[in-house]
Amino acid sequence: MGFEQDSSLGRKGEQPAPSGQSPEAVDKHRDISAALRHSEARLRQITDAIPAHIAYFDRAWIFRYGNRRYAEWFGTSSERMADRSLLEVIGREVFDKVEAHVQRALGGEEVSYEYTMTSTKGEVLHARSTLVPDIGPDGEVMGCFVHAVDVTEQRRTYSALAQAQKMEAIGQLTGGLAHDFNNMLTVMMGNLGGLREALGDHPAVVEFVEPALAAAEGGAELIRRLLAFSRQQPIAPVAVEVG
Repeated sequence: MGFEQDSSLGRKGEQPAPSGQSPEAVDKHRDISAALRHSEARLRQITDAIPAHIAYFDRAWIFRYGNRRYAEWFGTSSERMADRSLLEVIGREVFDKVEAHVQRALGGEEVSYEYTMTSTKGEVLHARSTLVPDIGPDGEVMGCFVHAVDVTEQRRTYSALAQAQKMEAIGQLTGGLAHDFNNMLTVMMGNLGGLREALGDHPAVVEFVEPALAAAEGGAELIRRLLAFSRQQPIAPVAVEVG
């Protein structure tokens, strides 16, 4: 059953009592009307408390109901969105994204989809919605129930997780390269150290060997940084005797 409003309802949802009824019948009618109002208020209270965006629109694309979360999602209230068109309530940006889904739902198909929108505060929000057709006894679609959830934080969490996984992969690759470079650097520093000892005070030591050793030590520092980035144990290359 949809949320079509009965034109016979009064402003407060009361059915007018037929004239000529006994006082007992009038009192009973008043009690029934009060119970209906209480039930409606209770239902609205429940749907407003649910952590989801809930609404209903008819086959003319007119909203008949929206809970507090759904209305605030589009910068309005439940009272103001009632009897207004989808385009008026959700705006052109979202309407263009969901129009095809609405058409499918009004054709009798349950539809789920995601979309992005810009909030009234200028933030980019992500939503996941499901449209459930309201099919009458005659088999015709009377409207659609809307169930939507804000998945913005979920998207941010997924994005952060993906970034962390990417950085972990880069760290592993960096660590492997650093280890390979460290092995080559160890050999270079060992040979340069041996050459310095063999040449003693030869001018070539100052001109060639010392600069090469300084460059190798700079490479060792770079390796330590790369290994720190990859969260692996730093390795300090040292000169060793090879002869």
